[in-house]
Amino acid sequence: MKYFIILTLIVVFGLAASQAANYEEGFKNVKAACEAEHPLDSDELIDFGEDPVNKSTDNIKCFLKCLYEKQNVLKHGIVDVKALLKSLEMYPSFTSRNRQVLQAVDDCQTQHGANDCETAYKLMICLKNHGADVYGED
Repeated sequence: MKYFIILTLIVVFGLAASQAANYEEGFKNVKAACEAEHPLDSDELIDFGEDPVNKSTDNIKCFLKCLYEKQNVLKHGIVDVKALLKSLEMYPSFTSRNRQVLQAVDDCQTQHGANDCETAYKLMICLKNHGADVYGED
């Protein structure tokens, strides 16, 4: 019985690690496809990384839209809450702070911009503002 429990735990942890690896590989493919559609130069990324509120470009906003659409998080400018939650499952805080993550998603799902690219950007900024709850950032 002891060996069965150990084997079961190994299989469960193996499946969890495999799922995380599959998600990561899938995200790499999505990111590559969006980079092909919306090429970003390094200066643009550096500026955006340093100050996403004031240094965002239309190209970056449309890149974000592409990422969210290819993950089915954003459909015709509307946030699919189920898909957004699924995309957040890979973060440890999803389990440890589930109530806070759900509240952040509830707050952020209503973000809308003048177009779908702007909506994607506003969703990203909202999630970033909830970073401690959503991503486990301090």
